[in-house]
Amino acid sequence: MHSQTKLAWLSLAVLVALALVGCEKFQQETYKMSDFDQKACSILQSEQADTLRPPAVNKINPEWTPSTVPAQAAALVDSLCARGIILAEGETNHVVVPPSNADTSYLCLVVESNEITLFASDVVDIALIDQQGTVKQADKSSIPFEVAAECPDILARLTFSAKPDTYALLFGMNDRTLGKPVRMVILKGH
Repeated sequence: MHSQTKLAWLSLAVLVALALVGCEKFQQETYKMSDFDQKACSILQSEQADTLRPPAVNKINPEWTPSTVPAQAAALVDSLCARGIILAEGETNHVVVPPSNADTSYLCLVVESNEITLFASDVVDIALIDQQGTVKQADKSSIPFEVAAECPDILARLTFSAKPDTYALLFGMNDRTLGKPVRMVILKGH
């Protein structure tokens, strides 16, 4: 009997040890936004902002439509830059007020680095169009859950690899965001 009692106690000790080890896997972890994301959040939340009002593409040239823009990309970029509808990477909070009668508008985007991350206060469709008409979608468009939890002002986080140049930034709205101002900041890197 004595050996059975020892075996029972040993089995119980092993079970308790396994339970304690197993609990370590389910301990609460703490996540924190990166300094990069925190910087973007602070900029988006600031009161100071540059307001940009991009026109519908047919207001720039009555013959242009969103489907013809890639073929006219260089002329579109020149026209947008000449009108002062310019986004640039840096610590500037931009408020983009799109036209209420168009679901797509364009901005001139000056890129000085090989990678940029665009943060926006609403869900918008964004792509870069180079001056040759090549449309580039974001390389990464997910929002880390710690950013979603700690900074509700960031609803879009898009990372693009691009060469330093001037682009047309396609700014597409949806039914929920059509005509609503959207805050944006563009930072170098990711």
